[in-house]
Amino acid sequence: MPTAVYYAEGVEAMLPYHYRGGISSTLSVYPIIITSNIDTETSIRITAPPGYIWEFQQDDDIRYGPPNNPDDDHHHIHTIPGPPPTIQNSYRQLVWEEVVLVPDVVYGFSHRIRVPDNDPIDGLNSYVLEVGYRDAYRTRHGVAMMDAGSIRVINNMYIDYLTDVASYSHNTIDIVFTLVTGLPLGGGIIIRANDLARGLIIEGNTIDDFFTELSGTCIPLDNIEPGFLALPPTAVCEIIPRRKHPDWSSRLSPSSDLGGGDNSAAYGLIIVITAAGGDDNTRLLDDDEASPHLHSEGAIQPGRYKLRFKCKNPDTLTNGDEILWTIESYYNIGEYPSGGASIADTPASAPGLPINAKMNEAFIIDDAAILTPTVRTATGRDDRPGKRNEILIAFGFTSGGSIEPSQVYSSRAKCGIVALA
Repeated sequence: MPTAVYYAEGVEAMLPYHYRGGISSTLSVYPIIITSNIDTETSIRITAPPGYIWEFQQDDDIRYGPPNNPDDDHHHIHTIPGPPPTIQNSYRQLVWEEVVLVPDVVYGFSHRIRVPDNDPIDGLNSYVLEVGYRDAYRTRHGVAMMDAGSIRVINNMYIDYLTDVASYSHNTIDIVFTLVTGLPLGGGIIIRANDLARGLIIEGNTIDDFFTELSGTCIPLDNIEPGFLALPPTAVCEIIPRRKHPDWSSRLSPSSDLGGGDNSAAYGLIIVITAAGGDDNTRLLDDDEASPHLHSEGAIQPGRYKLRFKCKNPDTLTNGDEILWTIESYYNIGEYPSGGASIADTPASAPGLPINAKMNEAFIIDDAAILTPTVRTATGRDDRPGKRNEILIAFGFTSGGSIEPSQVYSSRAKCGIVALA
């Protein structure tokens, strides 16, 4: 029983219901063609993926078949006969209890459905259409499974970093996320950090040449790990000057759980990455404010990204709070300040990088006077490459107190060192 699902609004339909301001999407299912003889009443049931919700509609608003299109091979589509469908099983199922279908006739229907915030994680991301679902196996007429498509939302976002020590001048920050929708030339990504990031300085062209917090260029590092995509070579990465922050403030509601705010919201850092063709015409800053580094070629592809920046940490402590980071993507990023940019994926946010005081002392015990052969044997110390090793770490807190059972103590090692449980 070949069939497929279509969204009347195109890619716009795959934005979450709440992000579209409570607007549901129109789903059309066709062609439904029965090839076996049906001489009795049967039934139809379509089950949506977890999280999707079918909407109740007035009888005169229900459209059982998509608009006829003379250029479409399936333009002669018949509506499903009988009473309107009912919605069952926590709004996931659309059910026609009794219908009579004629073999080899093309049927189809359309109905409104609410798209959730994320793809399902506890079930298949597919619609399942059953004809004759209440009947015995010998009279079941067909089952079809149709891919629901990916919901347009930036997902799997998190922030990682080398150290959270205040004023540390050679830190690295990893901003990890997945784009569902690719961005053509002129499209781009906005990365914002809230006011706790004030004083965070992204490195410019060389390791010792830091731009001020007001403007400059940013260069994501190229050491992409397996499983991550690289930005195209011509992508332009820019730091927005603080005086222009109001133009680039989030359009999200101040009450949004993504940490958005109105145009008066304060940000410590705003980074814009633009998909460019390498002609230098897509930079967003004036020539006297930045010299954009051309980092990769063409469009930004959908997929998993890890953007790693070298930076200097702020001098001001955040008192245990973490900086809140938000990512948004747009098709025409240059028109964002004027309000003309079109959303590509729903934004995402994640906390990361508290700014804390440095410990009084922290080091690996490596003094030969302490690490005698007897101590090495007792502690399992073995510095040979590839060998299991036991190391002793000494440290002292800046102020009085201790790590409580609910708190976390963590240490980070250089790449190549594997921690064993």
